[in-house]
Amino acid sequence: MSSNIRLEKTCQYCGENFIAKPTVTALCSDNCANHSYENRKREEMVQLENQKENKRVLFNPINTSIIENFHFNRISTDSLVIIITFTK
Repeated sequence: MSSNIRLEKTCQYCGENFIAKPTVTALCSDNCANHSYENRKREEMVQLENQKENKRVLFNPINTSIIENFHFNRISTDSLVIIITFTK
């Protein structure tokens, strides 16, 4: 059933005012809808990559035998990070 109610709304993407014929409309045009969709998908991809990176850092096993052979009082923290990075 179609609605005859017309509401003045503000576009969630561009901020312009428009008349919404379906009461659930949130975007003023197809152009804004496409841009909003692309931004939403881009954000999802960034969040997914961040989650993958966090898992990689948290759950990546370190070769402890290499680290145990070094004398830590003679090695800098930067060098230790480089060693751990190259042993992955």
